[in-house]
Amino acid sequence: MLRLDDGRRMSRGTVRLSVVQLDRAMARRGLSQEALAIKADVSRNTVQKACSGRAVYRDTAIRIARALNTAIEHLMENSEQPASGPGETCGIGGEWRIAETLGPWITASNALQYRVCRLEHKYVSGRQARGKRFDLEHLSVAGRESIREQLLRHPTVCERIRRSPHVAENLSVHPEHGENEWWVIDRWTGGTSLSARLANGPLELADLMELMIQIARGLEVLHEAEIVVRELAPERVLITEEGRQAVLTDFELAKLLDGSPTVSADWPADEYRAPEIEGGVTTVQADIYSWGRVLAHAACGRPPARGDEARVLAATGLPKKVWATARDCLSLRPSGRPKTIGDVLHVLASCNHAPT
Repeated sequence: MLRLDDGRRMSRGTVRLSVVQLDRAMARRGLSQEALAIKADVSRNTVQKACSGRAVYRDTAIRIARALNTAIEHLMENSEQPASGPGETCGIGGEWRIAETLGPWITASNALQYRVCRLEHKYVSGRQARGKRFDLEHLSVAGRESIREQLLRHPTVCERIRRSPHVAENLSVHPEHGENEWWVIDRWTGGTSLSARLANGPLELADLMELMIQIARGLEVLHEAEIVVRELAPERVLITEEGRQAVLTDFELAKLLDGSPTVSADWPADEYRAPEIEGGVTTVQADIYSWGRVLAHAACGRPPARGDEARVLAATGLPKKVWATARDCLSLRPSGRPKTIGDVLHVLASCNHAPT
């Protein structure tokens, strides 16, 4: 028998930890398997076993849980949070049913973890939604209150826009399960993200021009409402099932230029974000820079190195006026970029390849 720190006795039996819960707990604390092994004072092989779903001694599992600053019960096989898989319900009154999860847990720039799901309405046949489930279980009550503004920023942005074909439409946002999680539910756009589409290579010129015009139109609507996205990137651009519309989404870290409290934190590296953002400067020129980076990625099939975009884009067949505008958008100095996204749209609309 073993004795815990508080004097209780414990059997040398084995347990299986939930691979999902363990992976999430490690991601929250930024620990690799090797780092976790060191912190828990167990072998790397033992951590590998636990992370692969194989049985480990219970006292070893407790060491791992303590190293992750959580209780072993939160890492057990049966510890999945409600509404985490297909068939479970969420939303006010449980009005939505999870049809499928759309990818793994994601750690956002504000360190919050979320997972995207496709939802089906329980009572309205054929009605679907895009749900983002934020996991707040690891936060204290004070911590949850401090990030409330971040959780509400996306629906606040959507509410100010009201209705645009190129900006996500929010349906509801609310806590669930004792505020251990928050759901942000948007109208379903279908299709996939621009990031997933670009995994197959660069876009054809005609598709590229149409898509970038639509993204610019979405930014124009946001800028008119005094909103700067700050985090425009391919994974935050949704493409409808017909492939005809680009929809901007995920505004948790958007900046409201009306004096509303900021929701920014320490900015992690991001190859699409304007460099001045990390210094605390936020203007519409930041989104214009990100628009240029998205254009470069979509045209080339991968993001070029910063400062090398103009040279790489020259070989993509872009019309000269569009190439010159993209070059200006990618200036590292905000003053070197177009003053408004409307100026960019004017150039695109005047190009023969752009739709009327």
